[in-house]
Amino acid sequence: PKEGKKPDSQGLRPSVESRQRDSEEHDLVHLLLHGLLSAAQVGALRPEAFTLPACRRIVEIGVSHLGEDGRVLLRPTLDAALADPQCAALAAELSLSDRHYDDVSQHARECLMRLERKRDEQALGELIVRLRKAEQEGRTEEVHKLNAEVNELRVRKAALPAAPTA
Repeated sequence: PKEGKKPDSQGLRPSVESRQRDSEEHDLVHLLLHGLLSAAQVGALRPEAFTLPACRRIVEIGVSHLGEDGRVLLRPTLDAALADPQCAALAAELSLSDRHYDDVSQHARECLMRLERKRDEQALGELIVRLRKAEQEGRTEEVHKLNAEVNELRVRKAALPAAPTA
């Protein structure tokens, strides 16, 4: 079960859609802080793929504290995260929370896949904005280049398995 986010600075709770959109970030950070990610899963984490600054920071800290086996060293990661004002509150909350997943490895894979899809969707949106601007300004060469990038990203996105809805 997912845990709700705390109220924001205005005392409002984030929408269900917002919690679902960011849940993979919180879940991956929770798994990271509990040492439940395999070395391969840790290797697949890309801090820049995280949209929530506190999650991104915890991942940056985690991937900078790896053991010889490629897994996150929990104590140094948690110590550094708790000392960092950007992510201390979230690190404390997630390190103390007890979440249950039916299949930890599968859940981590699904979260990583959703994060990749989000990153691709964002990149596609940015490319389309640049493409439209180049078209309006009559920069034909750049239009062709951007069209190729958009098509390549669409093909890659189409090749990804459907995003799990859970």
